[in-house]
Amino acid sequence: MRKPGDVIGGRFVLDGRPIIGGMGIVWPAYEKDTRARVAIKFVAEPRDGSTPKESMIRRFRREIEILSRHLRNHPHIVRYVDHGMIESEPWLATEWLDGRGLDDVLKNGPLRIDDTIKLGLRVAQALGAAHTADVVHRDIKPSNLYLVASDVERVKVLDFGIALLAGGHMTSTGVVIGTVGYMAPEQIDYGGNVGAAADMFCLGAVLFECLTGRRAFEGGPQHVVLAKIVMAEVPRVAEIRPEVPYALSELVARMLSKDPSQRPQTGTAVANTLEGLAKKASTRPPERRSSPVITTYPPASPNDPWARKLTPIPPPPAVPGSERMSPQEKQLLFVVAAKPVPDVDELLSDKPPRGMPPEVVAAIRAEVDPKKNEQFHELPGVALLIKIQGRGNPTEIAGRAARLALEIAGLAKGSRVAIFAAYAEANDKAPVGKMLDGVFHLLDMPTLDGGKGPRPVRINDVACAFLDARFEVASYLGEFWLRGEREATRAVRTLLGKPSPYVGRDEELGTVRKYVEQALQGKKPRAVLVLGEPGAGKSRLRFELVERLAIEKPILSVVLGRGDPLRAGSAFSIVGSALRSAAGISAGEPVDASQEKLRALVGTYLAGSEKRRVTEFLGEVVGLQFPDEGRTELRAARSDAALMADHIKEAFFDFVRALTETTPFLLVLEELEWSDAASLKLVDAALDALRDRRFAVLALARPDVRERLPGLWEGREVQDVRLHPLDKDDAERIVRSALGPQTPRAVVDHIVELGAGNAFYLEELIRAVNEGRGGALPETVRGMVDARIDSKSLDDEARRVLRAASIFGEAAWEGALRPIVFGHGEPTVSLGKTLDRLCDCELLTRRRQSRFAGETEYAFRHPLLREAAYGRLTDDDRQFGHRRAAEWLLSAGENDPSVLALHFERAGDGPRAVEFCVRAAEQALSGGALEAAIELAKRGLDLGADGEAAAELWAIATDAQTWRSSHARAYEAARCAFIYATPGSRHHARALGGAIRSALAQGDARGAAELFQKLLHERPSPDAVLALSWAFSATIDSLLDHEPASALPYLERMRQVTAAAAEREPVVAAWTLHTHAHWARAVEQDPWAALGLDRESVLRFNAIGDRRYLPYARVHVGLDLLLLGAHELADKALQEGLDQEPEGSLTSIVGSTFEALRSLERGAFIPAREMAEDVVKLAASRGERLAERRARLLAARASIALGELDKADRMLGPLRAAGAPPGALYSVRAAFFLASKEPDKTLTLVDRALALRPVRGAHPAPAPPEITLLRVEALLQLGAHHEAQATLAATRADIYKRAATILDDELRQSFLERRAANARLLGLCKEWLAGDDPGDDPGRRLIIRPTP
Repeated sequence: MRKPGDVIGGRFVLDGRPIIGGMGIVWPAYEKDTRARVAIKFVAEPRDGSTPKESMIRRFRREIEILSRHLRNHPHIVRYVDHGMIESEPWLATEWLDGRGLDDVLKNGPLRIDDTIKLGLRVAQALGAAHTADVVHRDIKPSNLYLVASDVERVKVLDFGIALLAGGHMTSTGVVIGTVGYMAPEQIDYGGNVGAAADMFCLGAVLFECLTGRRAFEGGPQHVVLAKIVMAEVPRVAEIRPEVPYALSELVARMLSKDPSQRPQTGTAVANTLEGLAKKASTRPPERRSSPVITTYPPASPNDPWARKLTPIPPPPAVPGSERMSPQEKQLLFVVAAKPVPDVDELLSDKPPRGMPPEVVAAIRAEVDPKKNEQFHELPGVALLIKIQGRGNPTEIAGRAARLALEIAGLAKGSRVAIFAAYAEANDKAPVGKMLDGVFHLLDMPTLDGGKGPRPVRINDVACAFLDARFEVASYLGEFWLRGEREATRAVRTLLGKPSPYVGRDEELGTVRKYVEQALQGKKPRAVLVLGEPGAGKSRLRFELVERLAIEKPILSVVLGRGDPLRAGSAFSIVGSALRSAAGISAGEPVDASQEKLRALVGTYLAGSEKRRVTEFLGEVVGLQFPDEGRTELRAARSDAALMADHIKEAFFDFVRALTETTPFLLVLEELEWSDAASLKLVDAALDALRDRRFAVLALARPDVRERLPGLWEGREVQDVRLHPLDKDDAERIVRSALGPQTPRAVVDHIVELGAGNAFYLEELIRAVNEGRGGALPETVRGMVDARIDSKSLDDEARRVLRAASIFGEAAWEGALRPIVFGHGEPTVSLGKTLDRLCDCELLTRRRQSRFAGETEYAFRHPLLREAAYGRLTDDDRQFGHRRAAEWLLSAGENDPSVLALHFERAGDGPRAVEFCVRAAEQALSGGALEAAIELAKRGLDLGADGEAAAELWAIATDAQTWRSSHARAYEAARCAFIYATPGSRHHARALGGAIRSALAQGDARGAAELFQKLLHERPSPDAVLALSWAFSATIDSLLDHEPASALPYLERMRQVTAAAAEREPVVAAWTLHTHAHWARAVEQDPWAALGLDRESVLRFNAIGDRRYLPYARVHVGLDLLLLGAHELADKALQEGLDQEPEGSLTSIVGSTFEALRSLERGAFIPAREMAEDVVKLAASRGERLAERRARLLAARASIALGELDKADRMLGPLRAAGAPPGALYSVRAAFFLASKEPDKTLTLVDRALALRPVRGAHPAPAPPEITLLRVEALLQLGAHHEAQATLAATRADIYKRAATILDDELRQSFLERRAANARLLGLCKEWLAGDDPGDDPGRRLIIRPTP
């Protein structure tokens, strides 16, 4: 074991700590005589047993030989000093280097171009010297290139441990030598000839990384990277960094050629080229920097010379975008891969993998046909890879890949085989690397079916989509396997076409009609959900139904809304679509015209103030904002998303109620799978609320709609009608009607078989015959769709228009297509005529109504057509098209922010996408679509939102998570908002309120205390006051339960903050009144004053139509009445508050706690305990720790009153363990000790509780009567009668004084006689004091009221 101070070779002294690598150990040392620094290298001990020590020693000796004899004095190769033997092992001394490794430098980003040239030149010169000496390094990589003094011009090549000398051979068969990610393809092929060109490949990979900041071959396990080296092309450096000179980019590309003969053959050749580039770089004028400089080389320390040697580089110049869509399309690529599966002995041994037998590899290679664009690659011992690329029928290409894969599975038994398919541009190199990641992921996946049955070939979903009925495909838990090929019959097609009739749906149509008619007759609102695969005939059924109903019910109102995949995240997208259609509103028309149309629609059924209110809130649904000046409800709702959601719901209900008084109403929702949460909630609520109305909902969706939309209309009476495949007779009628009665039976049968009962598939097969595409009939609909787009009836211009239309989703407009197809230039053909031809070919259809005024709207005949066209867009065209689409939609008046966000996102315009994500998220929140709001906020943040935009998105997420009772997530979202939000801004205030609410709900006392301080010092902007008023209310509520005295500064601060806003904003006034009521009730012990304040709060909430917090205010009125002893009135108020409140809401939890308190006040202790225990469970399940704590205290009080002290102690246990706030806990524990006959402890806890009271002036706040009662009864237990009598005398005076302030005679009487603590105290006064005072049953049991 070597240690510092050891002398090596009698010359060098080890000094400092060694650096331990995989193959060697390097010690810092110095020469005894000269004190010169050196590095001493020894062979390391093998770590994993994969490389024997003897082999490592042989390599080390070869390195010593190379450095000492062949490469002794080159300025850019580490300098040899000495070598020798110690303890039978060799050592090597080289010069000591101070600086940084290139790998360390590259962590900070790419190098400057001139620095890369300088570095590459010197490394190439070093390698040129090595190659002249017949030495091949084989391991050039950043960590083996050391920059002395951090200077690229003083680079040194290190580590010749695996270098080769001419004629030498050191590699055992099956051992990969080199570093994955930098080695040449021939180093992976164990039998390959590794020469100087391999070093050029390695250096090319290093230069690529220096220029781009990323590895040429990156990502995934080693075998995936190896596959990429052999198979995946590397993009040109200039494609990633456009300012790189063309000559340098091409040099790196040649160095990274797969074929060694295409690379520069020696380091000297590369050095000569780089030397010429260096001269040009030195004469080139410096680049002008009009944009900010990006620093990519932070110095390691303030004195590091790196800061002087390497200067910042400017960002690459912007590349001007294309002015029109290109004619390029994407093509389908397949990768077939096979990987041997090692047996147990191989896994346990240190030997390299054996791979496939040579004869199997040769047989597979023979199956590959290069003439069909098929390429074969072998990774010996790892995998076989075949790439297939070509244009034409994708079904046939997929079939070729499938047959190759099945052939390999048969030849290489025991190997895993997989197919991965993807679309890519013909000249795009990047997808191959991604496809390799994908195919190896399939090969490396564990089997999910427990090994049931053979699974020879795994395939991805894209490959599965293109495999037709000839192939047997199985699926399990999202995985797909190709089992084999079936025999398929092919028939010749004839050419004649006619339209298909509507047949075979009489039973389904009758069922739908029956249920819809029942609802339209007013028996009960109902939703009918028609489920069918794409093309099953859902829209046709809707058309037939409406046509027949219209004949029998001429006054029937039918409104159609459509789902759209591009608008699926937009709040009210499908209901808004229906309302726009009903009102005849077109996007792009003047706003006042659209508003007038909506007024006219609503005015048909409503008048006066109701017409105005409903119009204004339905305007929010369709994207029309009416002025809110003087409109209290509208203004308040725009500052509170939850309030807006409630108002929209009421407006929609009132509109439908009024409409259905005049006419039956059928709401049709097509493509429901693309609906939004806000629309679904609105329709769900309407089905529940409009029970006596002539109202029906007809929804059309794919069969998996409930998986896409979990919880769809649960609890409602929804009738599912499934469109099953057409039977053969009906399918034959469609075929013969279109192709004529003389159509050969074989053709008809084949079409019927392939159509599989799907109306759209049958029509596509008929069109294939009619359009004369020749040959055999397409085998799959995907193949049919692609074949239709490739048909001879469409020229390149028509296909380009079709691709452009797909950018907009399911519908596009002529004016929108023009700037995409033709740019700003003159059209080469008539766009209108091209669109007419696409309609004639039944790819598009014109709609009678258009979303945009003055524009003809064209829709795809089927979603599959749109998907196929969109899939053919190149990446550049897709980005360009979405940018132009967004610009056109904005100019045309598009008011759906999520659509604009999606277009800008796909256009690569992050800032604009973020802008519209913010609007869409706010809209979703206002619609009560909490999940959508969270997803939109996440999307905006993923797009790089910063500053106030990020603050607003995090604030939206905070609100949404808070309303979902996901308090932990809300808390984290709020903390993130604080990072971006300006203190005092609306977003900061929203986040602060949500964080406080979440911290309290989770019982996070420390976090809450930190947030309380933030709140106390917040200086709000005017638009932040509402959010802060809610935050103050939650804070004061908590502190009154904890330490009432500490709440006083917050109450005073709330008054200051809200004073001005409360006069003009009813919602701010409502929260201020509610908070002051809590203070009056809990601190001043004045339920009469609290009742007046809470009633005023109810009036304010009611005035703005706040359906979310109005019930919350009402249950607190019930609490005030309960504390005044008015039990019946309290019952009524609590019921009003809890009516229609969903179970688990905060109001229902709080109200149920008050109901338990009511039972306790009445002496019904068992019901009180049971109710409180139920609240404990519910609050705990919802994460409402504060509500859970209060319910626990109430349950414990009921148990104490019943004499069940053990149960009470168990209920209090979690509160003591969690360090619950002392205020209310003191009083309940005092009661516990009183019931346990421990009056001393009772008095101690009573004193502690009283010490928490706020002090105003010289007087503390009055004691709650329940606390006073505990003191009196404890004193009586101790026999301290005089002290008890004095306390009773003072208490009696105080009770009567408070009663005198109650102006209602009945409430004053109930306060004295039916408030339990007051009645008990006055009864004790009658027993122990002189005088005729009202009393009560002295035997009544003790109860204690907690602070609400």
